[in-house]
Amino acid sequence: MAGPDEPGEPMEIEGTVYRPDGVTPAAGVVLYAYHTGADGLYAATPGPPRLRAWFRTDPRGRYAYRTIRPAAYPERRFAAHVHTQLWSDNVPAQWGTDLLFAGDPLLSASERRESEALARFANIRPLVRGAGGVWRGVHDLRLKTTGDHFEDNTRHGLQG
Repeated sequence: MAGPDEPGEPMEIEGTVYRPDGVTPAAGVVLYAYHTGADGLYAATPGPPRLRAWFRTDPRGRYAYRTIRPAAYPERRFAAHVHTQLWSDNVPAQWGTDLLFAGDPLLSASERRESEALARFANIRPLVRGAGGVWRGVHDLRLKTTGDHFEDNTRHGLQG
């Protein structure tokens, strides 16, 4: 998602997408992820986010990406996060859980409760700094049986 010259701290996320039963890996699902840059902005001008990418899960439902650790929005009302959207020929387009980061002082009490309720699919995830200073984390996702409505300004994953 982010090139080697992108300002910010490098981050690698991996995970598995599961069917709604929470047990069966979902192969061939498109995962679209996007987030802000180190400045807390999606883009310098109106349009789709600058830091975004599409992935297809492997036969075991796995995915991985390398980017930078996103920053909170400039007004700092919301914790830093990575948005996810998912779909395939057999999966209706839907929002996945936003990836949030453990220890972020901007996390709200309701975000903490909601993440805790997701049990093994909790979306507030710890990051561990690994070799070369790269932040690493895991974000498993569970599909829903129904799709979601996407407003025009969030359809950029579906429209390309």
